[in-house]
Amino acid sequence: MSRKTNKTNHVLNLLTSGVKAASETETPAGQPPSVSIVRKNDDGVADQIRDTLEKEFQTAVKEEMDEKEARKEKEAQKQNAQKKKAPVSEKKEEPPKKSQEPSVGKAEEDEDDFFIVNVMERLVREKAPQYISQFHVCGCRRCLADVTALALTELPAKYVVINRSAVSPLMNFYSTKYAGRITVEVTKACMAVQKNPHHK
Repeated sequence: MSRKTNKTNHVLNLLTSGVKAASETETPAGQPPSVSIVRKNDDGVADQIRDTLEKEFQTAVKEEMDEKEARKEKEAQKQNAQKKKAPVSEKKEEPPKKSQEPSVGKAEEDEDDFFIVNVMERLVREKAPQYISQFHVCGCRRCLADVTALALTELPAKYVVINRSAVSPLMNFYSTKYAGRITVEVTKACMAVQKNPHHK
C-alpha cells in the first residue's frame, strides 16, 4: 500500500470536500484566503492533480520495494554469516565431544551397572529373621538389629563389586559357600540377645 503524504492528503481533501469560493470563506480582515479557487471546468488542474498523485504513488511503491529488497539482503547476509560460523564451531566442538562422550558414557555405565556389596551383611540380614523366629527370640526391630550386629561382628567382611544383573547368582553362590559360618554366628547372636535383650 502506498504511503499518504501531506500533499496527497491535501489534494484528496480538496477533491472530496470541494473548494470554497473566496467570498464564502471566512477570513480575518486584511488577510488573504488560505484556500485557492479551483474552477470545475478547468481540465488542466485535474490533469496536474492526477499526475502528481500517480508520481507520489509510484514513488511510494518504489520505496516500499526498496525496503523489501534491503530486508531480503540483510536476511541473506545473516544466513550466510551463520552458515560460515556454524561449520567452524562444529568442527572445533565435535572432536572434544567425541572424545568425552565415551568416557562420560562409561562413567555413567559404571555408576549405574556396578556397585559394592558386603556379601556377609546381605546374607546375615536375609537369614536373621528366619533364625529369630526359629529360636523364639523377640522379633522387634531392636532385637533384629542386635542379632545382625553381633553376627556380623564375628564374621569377616566380604566386599565384592558386582553388576546389577549378576546379584542373584552371586548371592546364591556365596550363600552356599558361607552357609555353615553364617548359621553358627547367627545362632550364637540369637542366644545372646535372648538372654540379654536391650528392652524390658
